[in-house]
Amino acid sequence: MKRELQRAVQLRKRGRLNAAIKLLVQLQKRNPMNPNVHYELASAYDISGQERKAVGPYTRSLKLGLRKSERKSAYLGLGSTLRCLGELKTSKEVLVKGIREFPTDRPLRVFLALTERDLRNFKAAFKILMIELIETTRSADIASYKRALFRYA
Repeated sequence: MKRELQRAVQLRKRGRLNAAIKLLVQLQKRNPMNPNVHYELASAYDISGQERKAVGPYTRSLKLGLRKSERKSAYLGLGSTLRCLGELKTSKEVLVKGIREFPTDRPLRVFLALTERDLRNFKAAFKILMIELIETTRSADIASYKRALFRYA
């Protein structure tokens, strides 16, 4: 099974998404409790533009105990996919849960800001993005205003 999963990942990375999905669907049927199979299937669906099909496998991968090294990506993928599908409240719940588990992950927070914007929570979105800007800037000019910018955030 491990070799087949690696083969499916390689197919996906080479852009052979239909072949990867076909193999992953077969693997999922044979290994319904394997979180990595569900995660890789979700990723392949997501990349191929089949976001709605990605939701179930992302969700199952997280429920089945996906390895910590891939959980961040699963939360981000699921949260982003739900946002694209217009399921904004659920997107926010998923991203917040991911941030609780990975509090230093910046991409999760940035995607939460996008969801907050779509929910018309403009102050929350602005605050998240301002904090990310302040904490990640390499600009000495912006950094010189750090204290003031934190107050605005």
